[in-house]
Amino acid sequence: MKKKVSFLGMLLLAAFFLSSCGSALQFTNTAVRKSLPYGNEPMEFLGFKNSYTTDSEFLKKKEFFRSFGNKIEGYNIAVDRSDFYTGVYSFAEMERYHATKRYISFIEVLKHQDTYDDSVGDNKAMLFAGSFLAGFTLFTLVPVYVPLMVCSEGNKCMLKLHGEYKLYVYDTEKKEIVYANPFSIDDEVLCKGQYSHKKTDREAVREYTETVFFNALLDEYQRAYNYLEYNNL
Repeated sequence: MKKKVSFLGMLLLAAFFLSSCGSALQFTNTAVRKSLPYGNEPMEFLGFKNSYTTDSEFLKKKEFFRSFGNKIEGYNIAVDRSDFYTGVYSFAEMERYHATKRYISFIEVLKHQDTYDDSVGDNKAMLFAGSFLAGFTLFTLVPVYVPLMVCSEGNKCMLKLHGEYKLYVYDTEKKEIVYANPFSIDDEVLCKGQYSHKKTDREAVREYTETVFFNALLDEYQRAYNYLEYNNL
């Protein structure tokens, strides 16, 4: 009877050990923030139009969106008017807008997901096998740590930034949209460890993801500027 109780106890102990052996996220990815060779603020940035979700607070919850206008103004790319513009981004409304620059721009958010998945490295079969072998060592000469080391595997985490967007540029002189181009972000990083671990450097993850987002939008502004220049607009 005692052997049965001890065997069950070892199974539970091994299961607890194996399920809690996750470590902090080992995140080493870096991204360098880009800049554009424009310093005369040729347009205004009105903000982001949410066409992705019915949640009216969605854009306000994301640091990506809240800080973008301020950043591009700091780079002298566009005058940030996102804190002042409260319209619905209709083209008819663009005609009545009192702009300080010839061009006004905004970005439509068609889809945006920045998520992490800590279950990528989970292996229920290995957990069961490790628990069984841990208990089995009670009746063998095999040290208990051997099967634990073999069968326990720390979690892996998949960080994802997926999005679909569209940049619009309105010409206040021609009274028309002169640039409207869709673009996307598809960035995935597989890391060892768990994002949810209390020792994970979430600031490093946030800074990387925000830079990837910023660079993608900046690339699209570069294409818009090139288009305007090529067409002598």
